[in-house]
Amino acid sequence: MRLFYLILSFLGLLSPSLLQGACSAGNPNTNVLEDTPTSAFTLNGSTATHHLTGLVWDRCSLGQTGADCSGGSANGYTWAEALKEVKIRNDANYLGASNWRLPNHNELLSIVETCGYDPAINQAIFPNTLSSDYRSASSVVASPASAWNVGFYHGFAVAYDKSSSRIVRLVRGGQSFDSFQGYGNGVDTTPDPFSFTDQTNIDLSTLTISNAIIITGIDSPAPVSITNGEYEIDNSGTWLSTASTISKNQTVKVRQTSSANSATTTNTVLTV
Repeated sequence: MRLFYLILSFLGLLSPSLLQGACSAGNPNTNVLEDTPTSAFTLNGSTATHHLTGLVWDRCSLGQTGADCSGGSANGYTWAEALKEVKIRNDANYLGASNWRLPNHNELLSIVETCGYDPAINQAIFPNTLSSDYRSASSVVASPASAWNVGFYHGFAVAYDKSSSRIVRLVRGGQSFDSFQGYGNGVDTTPDPFSFTDQTNIDLSTLTISNAIIITGIDSPAPVSITNGEYEIDNSGTWLSTASTISKNQTVKVRQTSSANSATTTNTVLTV
């Protein structure tokens, strides 16, 4: 499942940029909260530990060198070549460890930074990251000859043939949170990425409705639920706070009551 957030704020006379840290991705949008702030990581030389997942990441793409990853060059690998390279690195005790692996696509998505793009990543933690597709270990269930990748220009997951060449970033340890997926007849209940538009300068204690988004990328009804709010499907006029299902090309909006206190952010979480 993916979690998508609607953030509604009443900021009074305060500027949004004063209430949140600076965006460390490329082309920063200071009105968007960081997903992966620098404070969420512990740096240990060439590696970075993400507190949220416990995963230890190589700060450089494979082939890059130096404290700021400015030396060498990021190499492209086919899926098979990448797996072979992992073994070579582990046999050589790469960066002092022998349990490196290719990340699955959910793990790669966990370091996407959505407050900017080109690249969509925290550049203080992962310097000189390319705005390119990074390879994951996750095969596409409906097409075993393809594997999932994450493009760090915008931060979206994309699938390509395993024989294509993609950039690699290694990971180790932590709690892996990929899921075993077994689909009958190609059933897919994971939607394409979507987002609601953040709203600011909302009156206190005011019922506020989000923009409508269209659910795509699924071919079977998917479960939908909400935390701290209500949702409406296809402008039905019925607002739900309990779990339901949603189908491809249906629209959904969410609503919540803004905080009674100024300069306070309230969050509504829609899970599909």
